[in-house]
Amino acid sequence: MKRIIVLLALFATMPAIAATLSWEAPTTYVTGDPIASYEFSIMTYQTFNGPSSTGPWLSDTITVAGQTSANVKEPAPGQTIWYTVSAHILNNSSEKAAAVSKATPFPPIRPPEGVVVR
Repeated sequence: MKRIIVLLALFATMPAIAATLSWEAPTTYVTGDPIASYEFSIMTYQTFNGPSSTGPWLSDTITVAGQTSANVKEPAPGQTIWYTVSAHILNNSSEKAAAVSKATPFPPIRPPEGVVVR
């Protein structure tokens, strides 16, 4: 029986040109069996981004083993990007985690100047 890993994604941002997607490592398989401690050191994650909570998904980054965060594409002003992540141990992959989003608002516009009535 193929084991699938359950994954919980969390989201945080950095004040730079990249956003940081972070998550908690799963501790059990969907069967309830625990993930062995040595497997955490070989577990990698793949991040994805897309235009909506259902994709379509574009591959973003693949982490080094054991890493539980990754820099991802920052939305442009006025844009919302959705992100998700999946876990991988050897040839076993999890489903994608619930998607999270980040929106970057447009900067405020200055009001017109020199307005007069004649």
